[in-house]
Amino acid sequence: MLLRLLALPLMGPIEGVAWIGEQILERANAELNERENLHKRLLAL
Repeated sequence: MLLRLLALPLMGPIEGVAWIGEQILERANAELNERENLHKRLLAL
């Protein structure tokens, strides 16, 4: 626990950037899935 507190000034920003990257990836995948579903529905018409 103490080591984590001491490393926080260095690891905090790195973990924050990793979290932001994960959020962007999740949203991009969701948007891609929405577009694929829309494309499938349009082809079904």
